[in-house]
Amino acid sequence: MPVINTAQENFRRATVTSVPATYTAAQAILLQAAPASATGSALLWDINTASVSGTNPSLLYVMPFMISATSAQTAIGMRLLGWRKYLDTAGTLAGVTIADTAGGFTCNANVLVVGQAVTITGTLGGTGTITGYSSPTTYYIIATNGSTTFQLSATLGGSAIVTTAGTPTGLQYTRTTGTGFWYMPTVLADFTLTFTSGTVPNYTMDGALNTRTFSGITQVAGTPAANLYSPAGANVEPAYAMVDVAGASYVTAQFKSSGTPDMGTFWANL
Repeated sequence: MPVINTAQENFRRATVTSVPATYTAAQAILLQAAPASATGSALLWDINTASVSGTNPSLLYVMPFMISATSAQTAIGMRLLGWRKYLDTAGTLAGVTIADTAGGFTCNANVLVVGQAVTITGTLGGTGTITGYSSPTTYYIIATNGSTTFQLSATLGGSAIVTTAGTPTGLQYTRTTGTGFWYMPTVLADFTLTFTSGTVPNYTMDGALNTRTFSGITQVAGTPAANLYSPAGANVEPAYAMVDVAGASYVTAQFKSSGTPDMGTFWANL
């Protein structure tokens, strides 16, 4: 067997600076853009990167750590979220208003792309007008910010229709299937992390002083079970977990602690 003299494949480290005291709720809800690293969280991998070699791994190994840790830190935790991609389908636009005289509209957040067809039905009432409208009429999006604004043409790729600004009533707006995705989160694991001063080694890693792993890792009640290891004794090996991530296209790790320390995890997919 050859000697290992390079970093082992798929064994990596993610670090998050100044983690918050609680998980950021906005990072664990339905998204219209692919999950990414943000305040208090880190994207560990996605199915498109070389880190998973184009495969869909079924297990994730995590060994969390804290930098400049002291026994004063409390409520320490790490939560793992798995994300699955859902192809956008046809749907109804809500909260629609006419924004200008050149076919510009606004709506509640949705998934919009240039070339989508929007069929308008119903009797036009309220304020604002759409020149030449009769029910039903199909228009095409020729410009959009991808979510809340769009401009319509009577033909695919054509010029804008004529409108006047206002809030129409009595109309329904149905868009065709888009080319985007929804990203749906699932809690894969939620851990409480503990250490007792003097029971875990104190490392300097990549110039980061006082890097400590944890001596205790337990599952938060009501969350998916994982295979956990918490050592016993002084100056022992780190606590770690093995988590089922089968089917997830993305995995993000969220961290929390009092005192806003830097935290992170070593991880590998299997």
